[in-house]
Amino acid sequence: LRVLDHRPLFFLAGSSTAYGKTAESWEGPIPEDAPLMPATQYGVSKVAAEMLGRQYTWSYGIPVVTARFFQQVAPGGPETLAVQDFSMQVAMIEAGLQAPVIKH
Repeated sequence: LRVLDHRPLFFLAGSSTAYGKTAESWEGPIPEDAPLMPATQYGVSKVAAEMLGRQYTWSYGIPVVTARFFQQVAPGGPETLAVQDFSMQVAMIEAGLQAPVIKH
């Protein structure tokens, strides 16, 4: 990209996991400028990718846009997200380890 005659816009797929521990204590929607406190290796790798994107913008003038997606439905996803939280509670209820009430 650096050697091209034009400067393309680079889109970087970020992740809500960049917020990590911030998501556990934040009230309401998390704004873009909330502290980045990744709690997993994946979250750390996404923050590192964002920092590399910023460095390319500063050093080479390549515009980088990052979007932090907030949906992860996969094994090992953070329990702070609703899908994982609800799934864990359903499993606990089915195992008889939790009253049949789902909270979030």
